[in-house]
Amino acid sequence: MKKITKIIMLVLTIMVLLSSCGSTKKNDVEEKTKKEEKADKDKKDKKSDKKDKEDKKEDKKKDKEDKEDKKDEKDKKEDKEDKKDKEDKGSDDDSNDDLPAAVDFTLKDKDGNEVSLSDYKGKVIILNFFTTWCKYCIQEMPEFQEVSQEYSDDVVFLLVDVFQAENISEDEVFNWYEEKGYTMPMVVDSEGSLQQTYPVTGFPTSYVINRDFNVLGSLPGAVDKATLTSIIEDYK
Repeated sequence: MKKITKIIMLVLTIMVLLSSCGSTKKNDVEEKTKKEEKADKDKKDKKSDKKDKEDKKEDKKKDKEDKEDKKDEKDKKEDKEDKKDKEDKGSDDDSNDDLPAAVDFTLKDKDGNEVSLSDYKGKVIILNFFTTWCKYCIQEMPEFQEVSQEYSDDVVFLLVDVFQAENISEDEVFNWYEEKGYTMPMVVDSEGSLQQTYPVTGFPTSYVINRDFNVLGSLPGAVDKATLTSIIEDYK
């Protein structure tokens, strides 16, 4: 009986030992698995951090390239605009070189004050030759007056009465002009001194002079508001 008891106790001891070894082995496996999982997680985290850093670096690089591209584009645009401005300026200078310079003159207004064409240099000048009996002259003057008020900062209308073609006195010419309510400067060419400088073959005749005091050309006959406005917009 004692022998059987010893055998049972031995078996039980062996079972306990085996159970303990199995539990230890299981714990070791679980611990190893946890370590491997942690190592994998750390590896993934490092990889993710590395990728984030690379992405940020790439984003910075892209931002820098975009800024440089925009700067290059801006510089090219500015260079193009500067070149165009220079070309336009050169074109304007060349065109002015081909135009005859306006010839200055001085005549008197109603109050005996001297009025010179050069007084209005720097503006577009519409130099108009008229007579009081010319129906086309009378027809265009209200539109002259209207445009002169609308573009007072850019243009001046200087009206010259060709007295040698008149059938009334100088005082009557000035009174006629004043009664019409016109405020544009007006003078009388009493001696016909301008006929050689600014030829007039019919009434009315207007000469257009630009800001640089060059004669752009002449306009024979009555000129309407639309034509005047177009000229002023082009050269003001």
